Amino acid sequence: MSVLKRACSLFTGNDVSQRLLEYNVKFSHYLMGIGAGTKVSTSGELGLVRMINEHPAERLCVFDVGANVGQFATLIHEQCDNSRIDLHSFEPGREAFSQLSSKFGETKQVRLNNVALGAE
Repeated sequence: MSVLKRACSLFTGNDVSQRLLEYNVKFSHYLMGIGAGTKVSTSGELGLVRMINEHPAERLCVFDVGANVGQFATLIHEQCDNSRIDLHSFEPGREAFSQLSSKFGETKQVRLNNVALGAE
């Protein structure tokens, strides 16, 4: 391990530093639109749609984890070439999944999964 890594681990190996680092991770995620609870049009999801459209590939597999009622799926459906995207939407909530199913249940490129990914 380099000297710099050892020095950093000495300074961050305590409770206060660990809490500060955890706050930094959460705040950085918020700035990227992850877990911000914002609209898809103002979150990092719109940036992803732009990237998809700017860098066409033959085929893409996109996961929508915590799909809710399909806000991101709607954004993808309205703004992307759906023939090259396989969207896998995951939503564990019964009511939200029911609404998601009514919107995208018949859409060939959207695969609906009534399960959660992860423990939270």
